[in-house]
This record gives sequence, C-alpha cells and structure tokens, in this order.
Amino acid sequence: FVFDDIINIVTNPVVTRPSLTPGWFGEIFNSTMGGPLGRPLAYLSFGFNYYLAGGADNAFVFKLTNVLIHILNSFLVWYLINLLLKNLIDTERLRENNAVRAIPLITALFFAIHPIQLTSVLYVVQRMTSLSTFFVLCGLSVFVRGRSLLPSTEAYAFLLMVMGLLVGMLGLASKENAIMVIPLAIIIEYVVFIRHTLPRQ
Repeated sequence: FVFDDIINIVTNPVVTRPSLTPGWFGEIFNSTMGGPLGRPLAYLSFGFNYYLAGGADNAFVFKLTNVLIHILNSFLVWYLINLLLKNLIDTERLRENNAVRAIPLITALFFAIHPIQLTSVLYVVQRMTSLSTFFVLCGLSVFVRGRSLLPSTEAYAFLLMVMGLLVGMLGLASKENAIMVIPLAIIIEYVVFIRHTLPRQ
C-alpha cells in the first residue's frame, strides 16, 4: 500500500471494521471521505477485500481484485468496439474482413497492456477509476445495443438506451468521472449513428 492507499484503506476506520451489517453499509454510504458523492461502491469493495484478506497486511487480495476488474474492462472494450463497428460498417463483406475483425481485439489488447493502466491496476485506491470505467463501458454497451435496434423495436430500444445511461451513471458511486457516459453517448450517436434515422413524432 502506497500514497493515498494509506488514508483511504489502511487507516480508514470504515474500511478496516467491515461487519457486513446494515449499519456498516449505512456508514459507507453516508461517508463523504471520497468527495461529495462519497464513492461508496469503491469503499464497499475495499471493505470486502479487507474482510477476505483478514486485514491490511495482505495486499494480494486487493491487487488481485484490481487485476480482475481490469480484465473485465478489457473484455468490455472488445465488446463495445465490436458493437460500434457493426453499426459503422454497412456491408457484410467488410464486416467479415479479417483486418476489420481484428480491430476490436487489437484495441482491447492495447487497452489491457498499455503502461498508462499501471497505476489504476496496481495502485489499490485507483480501483475507484477502474470501477468507474467498468460501469461506463457496461452502460455504453447497453446504450449502443439499444440504439442499434431503432427504429424497429422502438419501446425496447429506448428502454435499453435509458438503462445504459443509468448503468453508466452508477459509476458515479466509484468516481465522479463516470459522468462522461453522457457526452460519450452523445458522441456515439452523432459519429456512429445517422441522426435522421431516429423515428419522428
């Protein structure tokens, strides 16, 4: 544990006394240590790790959790890029092109192994960033899936789009940068989808 890990995890009384009772959950959600929104999902995950590891002496459990979240995020990058490409490319011939099919995998691998990810994976407290990213990627995937169903199944498509944005906003309970799900969804709408194909009233 280094730097902000100490104050946020090792010496944080909320994390270091996880009783897994309603009172403890309430304490996590009422804490404002992580900023105005409290980042309760991140602190809950630290508390569960502390409980499983039997204390803060064993950092392995904490770091393994970060690695698993990063692996999940890498898979979600692959999935989201697949969805985006399917909606960007009109012809089946191009979709089945080996070079095009390799793009999602290459992008996900680049995301997975790029050195810039080092701090958010090995620096335990930066799980806040990784968890936020997880919800944003999940939310955008659901949003794009719903948007691709327009205009054929209108009600279901709009339901998925709204659900996607809500899932992305759950990331705010890990770190405030999850608010980026909204501008990212807008950018996807204008770049990937043709605006005038939306059903008109």
